[in-house]
Amino acid sequence: MKEVDQEMCVHGSPSAARGGKGAGGLGLFNALPSSNPGETMTIWTKKHTTFSVQNRLTPTARELWQWLLDEMPEGSNEIIDLRDFNKWVKKTRGTPHDPKTVKSAAKQLVDAGVVIHTKSYTAYVWRWTLKSINLLLPPISRPTKKKSALPPQIPDLDPSNDESLETGINSSRNLDLPAGNTDEILAECEAAGIPFVKAERPRVLGFPLHQVKMALAYFRYRYPDEESRQELRSFQGTLIYFLRKKCWNLNQNFLGNLCAYQLVPDWVFNLCLSDQTLTGVV
Repeated sequence: MKEVDQEMCVHGSPSAARGGKGAGGLGLFNALPSSNPGETMTIWTKKHTTFSVQNRLTPTARELWQWLLDEMPEGSNEIIDLRDFNKWVKKTRGTPHDPKTVKSAAKQLVDAGVVIHTKSYTAYVWRWTLKSINLLLPPISRPTKKKSALPPQIPDLDPSNDESLETGINSSRNLDLPAGNTDEILAECEAAGIPFVKAERPRVLGFPLHQVKMALAYFRYRYPDEESRQELRSFQGTLIYFLRKKCWNLNQNFLGNLCAYQLVPDWVFNLCLSDQTLTGVV
């Protein structure tokens, strides 16, 4: 069941998990970097994604960083030709980046401290040191988790209740829903093409506004158009599923693009971090 849940969260359905790259990515981050004989290379990890999101690195900057991990061990100082990176991009996806985009990506890595001790020979040829991710993002001691001041979430629905799963309606009419942000939550869902009827006390109202916004962003990322949504039995049920499982934490491509493309406002991102709704990047 856990494996099925993960496939549903990341791919939308188990069958889609076998269908290729999926939405929102070129597939560049799916392949693990190779290793040269005698060298210990570093693969792209969740820490790299965390640092990328925190520093708002563009997708091209993240691609360049991943390529560097394949070219040189972390901590080493080597000469790098950015034109070789663009050749790799062309081979991987068919078309190279604009040279200005590559130079901008390199500048982002320098500014973020990913590469240090830099020396430029030409606009494309550099000598630099690739800083270890453990120095960029050292381990943090997590504080003791305090009881959340947020309203309690509604218990899971009974899976046998097809109507409640399909529509996202509460199965208990005696359960009080938090009143705050009710209209704004319903308006956000309506704008995303997932309408709920307020009089039916929909289950989505049992979640805080920032979590609903995050779930809607993930829904739009997973199903960006009508064609991709044809496979869904219920928009409302899918959204509630994403909220319950916090599926966005299982999709590294989504997390990587979350801040690069500003898929949610900063206050939503920060609240989701503070209440551990967003854990895939920490």
